[in-house]
Amino acid sequence: MTEHKYKKAIKLFTKSLFFCPKNNIKLLGLAYGELGICYTDIDDIDRGEFYLLKSLEINPVLRKNDNLFPEIFSRLGFIYKERGQYNRAKEYLNKAIVYKNKKRKSFTNWDLVERYHKELSNI
Repeated sequence: MTEHKYKKAIKLFTKSLFFCPKNNIKLLGLAYGELGICYTDIDDIDRGEFYLLKSLEINPVLRKNDNLFPEIFSRLGFIYKERGQYNRAKEYLNKAIVYKNKKRKSFTNWDLVERYHKELSNI
């Protein structure tokens, strides 16, 4: 997706936050998670991290049931690895791997998650 399309998606997800009922934590969690993914894809890492963490914070129920969360866990792991925060990176990559082992859902970044996890295990 082009940066223009990501920015358009960001506008739409941001707008959805205003229209979503505040008691619908599933939709709010999904919107925050998608915002985090969009921001990391356009290399706005700080905003991406904020929205990814907000998604996890707002919606603990969703974490157990949704395919979005291994993506969120892995992206947070990648962010912290790049920042040199290896313990935090391991924490989130472990969560992504646990999710994979429990749910056996498809996810496109497993090779990278497993490579980084192995790399960080030696630190």
